[in-house]
Amino acid sequence: DCDRWVWHISKLEAIRLVDGCKRFKGVLMALEGDMLTLKREQKTPDDSETVTLDVTDLAEARLVLTDELIRDALKRDKALRAANGLEDETETDETGNAAPALN
Repeated sequence: DCDRWVWHISKLEAIRLVDGCKRFKGVLMALEGDMLTLKREQKTPDDSETVTLDVTDLAEARLVLTDELIRDALKRDKALRAANGLEDETETDETGNAAPALN
């Protein structure tokens, strides 16, 4: 699922030390094969801004709930509903936020 959420903030926990750390928070930058690149929120003492992790070394990965994440999830849901011929009874405003349906 990581490739669907590139450019979103996440918290990762590794099963072993990577660059002296086991916990990471930052923006998912890329997923190439089994390697995940994360732009860290805080630089490490060696000024490393990014870290590359093997997804098999991850014990836990969670997305951080942000307005951007919610908008993207709603857009994906709407696209899937449209592709499957399902009507979406929830109307949205121009920003993608749910708006009350007027009957």
